[in-house]
Amino acid sequence: MYSIGILIGAFCILIELKKHKLTPLIIFSSLWSCILLLSAFRLYHLDEASNQAYIVISIGMFGFGIGYLMFNKIAIRLHKKTISYNIRERLILILSCITIFLYLMDFMKVANYLMNGQTLAYIRALSQDSTSILYSNRGKLETAVRYFIIQPFAMSLQVIVATEFLNGKKKWLIIDIIIIILRVLSEGSRSLILYLGFHMIIAFILDNKVNDYINRYKGKINVRRRKKYIKLIVLAAVLLVIYTTFSRSGERAFRTTYYYFSMEPTMLGLWLQEIKKYGFGLASINGLVYPVLFLIKNTFQISTYPLNWYHNIFLLIDDTDKIWKTISSFDNTQANAYVSIFWFAFLDGGYIGTFVILFAFGMIYSLMYHAVTKHRDKKTSCLYSYLLQGLVFSFIRLQFADVSYALGFMFLLIVAFRKREVSNEKQVKN
Repeated sequence: MYSIGILIGAFCILIELKKHKLTPLIIFSSLWSCILLLSAFRLYHLDEASNQAYIVISIGMFGFGIGYLMFNKIAIRLHKKTISYNIRERLILILSCITIFLYLMDFMKVANYLMNGQTLAYIRALSQDSTSILYSNRGKLETAVRYFIIQPFAMSLQVIVATEFLNGKKKWLIIDIIIIILRVLSEGSRSLILYLGFHMIIAFILDNKVNDYINRYKGKINVRRRKKYIKLIVLAAVLLVIYTTFSRSGERAFRTTYYYFSMEPTMLGLWLQEIKKYGFGLASINGLVYPVLFLIKNTFQISTYPLNWYHNIFLLIDDTDKIWKTISSFDNTQANAYVSIFWFAFLDGGYIGTFVILFAFGMIYSLMYHAVTKHRDKKTSCLYSYLLQGLVFSFIRLQFADVSYALGFMFLLIVAFRKREVSNEKQVKN
């Protein structure tokens, strides 16, 4: 059954390559075709995925492809007005200082473990244990601030840093490096390294598209030097990820890496069996739904959340991270998360929901791709790169179901930038 998804992916890639070199459709189709192929190899005794899992993935890939291709022409006609954006520097600086302060507090709690020879794997285990020293003496307010503000900000900061670095502003990179180092040492997490490296690559790819904007509004910059710096940063990020991977996985690093990009159909099949009721869209945007319900519940002192949502969506999504499933019966290798974007879509509406939700995502990515190629402004570039992050990491989950990602997107969309409209007439004169 895996061959159907691979054929759909290959078909979408061939159609898109006729007009474009690298688009969200090509990225998505290539990613999932590779995952299906690696899953079929079943190396390291990986358990075989169910036919249902392969069917769900194929339907989702088909829906995304149809949605993307159908809205290609519509997207080209939209976005006629050009808008210039600048980041709210003072706000970004204040949030960065708060983030550094909180991560520094965490680092001080685990510094003794690192000095005594403990590995990042041990620190990571502490960060995943709610009863560990990292969570001692945390009040409800601090916990809420970390969860709903600091974590989303730290995630969205990576795309801002990459875009601003392209504009010649190095100070944000220096601040971000401090945040990343503290995050790695205090939580054993590699995510911010991955995100920064990823957005630097996207900034490099978009370079030709944003150069006109940079030269028009910011003056000429040494683009060649910027590209060289970006290459060095990406290389450093890759080396750091490799180091932290070996530090956490040791001799199993290669095997673990293979599982990362092959176990999704197996995990999907296992977790499809846990779905009892549909979420009708709430699961896919759980990262936005939960903060709203949390605010309402605590503002009006309501005793419980809506029971249907809480038990059949929120707790089930939470279980995918907490409960470990066996992916190799040969040696009882277990994994958590990695249920993929398709599980959330299926949770919302079964096979029809999978098609509809992935169709909608295909449409959104088509609109954003044509927006960034036409507008070439900071905000659009940041939003496009951030959405691409969600697309690339679709092998883990549907990212808008995650609070940090969803609120990070809203921060970029509503808070992080202030706009200045530039008329087409003025552009022609310039």
